[in-house]
Amino acid sequence: TAGTVAAFVAASLTPAVTRFDSATQFSVFHEARGPRVHALLFVDEASASRALAATDAFSKMANAERDRARHVVVPATEGRVLKHFDLEPQYDLPTVVLADIRGLDPPRPGRPTPTPDVKQGRARAFRLRDWDAAADPTDAATLRAFLRALFADELTTPFLRSETAPQGDAADAANAASAAGEVARLVGTTFDRVVTAAREDPTDERDFFVLFHAPWCGHCTALMPAWEQLARLYAPVDSIVVAAMDATKNEIDRDGVSIVAFPTIYLFPADASRAPLEYESGADLDSFSRFLKERGTKAFDVGGLKGGGELKDEL
Repeated sequence: TAGTVAAFVAASLTPAVTRFDSATQFSVFHEARGPRVHALLFVDEASASRALAATDAFSKMANAERDRARHVVVPATEGRVLKHFDLEPQYDLPTVVLADIRGLDPPRPGRPTPTPDVKQGRARAFRLRDWDAAADPTDAATLRAFLRALFADELTTPFLRSETAPQGDAADAANAASAAGEVARLVGTTFDRVVTAAREDPTDERDFFVLFHAPWCGHCTALMPAWEQLARLYAPVDSIVVAAMDATKNEIDRDGVSIVAFPTIYLFPADASRAPLEYESGADLDSFSRFLKERGTKAFDVGGLKGGGELKDEL
């Protein structure tokens, strides 16, 4: 197709292997042309023999696969990038991470049509050690098998960042916060334990209204007081949980959820068969509350709050 030809030409204009540094970082992360799968080799150049062996294997893969993936060598001195993928220089290197950003691309001339395996609206990363803990990063055949597994949609466990989960049962903590009129705080590793587990429990009738925010986001800071007021207002409503997650430090991988800007808010209905619903109205208490009254799964009539379920038609 024309898109495939354009991708091939763009890849041919890029070196087979790029070294990540201050001069190349913008093109690596923001270049509009070229493959939208990035293979990242992390090496500690102080460990010369292992670093050279891994770089040699990586270069062989790059020469064979340059039309499908951009190949980037990231030295251990790039601590911010290592931290992003939870890699420790002294224990984890050399290793490879595949970053699949095809899902973030809007349709445009010159881009191949996304295949069904691409998760639209999401970037996903896969670490070699998560695919196979015994995988040898100095073996070119192993690296190519890892890349082929990505394109064959055989990589099912993406790397997801998460803050350390608080001690104790996450579901109990969320229940206690909601009952006390507080925002239930979620991290990456507790989202499924709290939200997904509740949605998959046919006896659990709670909807989760979740704010995905960033600490540096001015709009997030401005709406947070209203979000906290919402939690207090809905404390008597057992079927509504108001929650929040710092999405700069925590990630989730859920169909129907795309977090590419802040703030992003979703309602996760109690019934797991229903898709998450993105909130797109005002950033004030009245707007939040009206949305819950109109979209809540279960009817509620508590403490002056009335809506949800069959009662939403009475608004």
